Amino acid sequence: MAQDKQHNLSSIICKLVAVLYQNQKNMKKSFFFFLIAISLSLVLTSCRKDDDSDVTTTVNATVYHKYVPLKLPLNDNEIDALQIKESKSNDWIIITGIEGFNYEENNEYHLKLEKTVLANPPMDGSDTRYKLIQTISKTPR
Repeated sequence: MAQDKQHNLSSIICKLVAVLYQNQKNMKKSFFFFLIAISLSLVLTSCRKDDDSDVTTTVNATVYHKYVPLKLPLNDNEIDALQIKESKSNDWIIITGIEGFNYEENNEYHLKLEKTVLANPPMDGSDTRYKLIQTISKTPR
């Protein structure tokens, strides 16, 4: 779809150039319109994202049995955060919470989660949201 728009825009620019060459009497005015057409085509094709939607998947994850401290970037306050590891990853990540999940410290959890990567995340927050689908297990530690 973006290529069709780009092709249509290119053909409009070509027609505009042809008209400009026919009307050489007023070159300054023609050149000005040509620059405007080029500028508009660049703005319309380069600033548009092809996909502006969130991406949602289902993941299994382990929740660490202790809170971990998370320092907030704006005011240096520290909060208790969760540390999780998705089943297809070796890395632990720190998150502020999981929607619909009641965490009890000293328990390790295995959860089925809905993971949403936001196309337009808030400037002061994460680009990823987690929502509880199912608690698979809860093990005291």
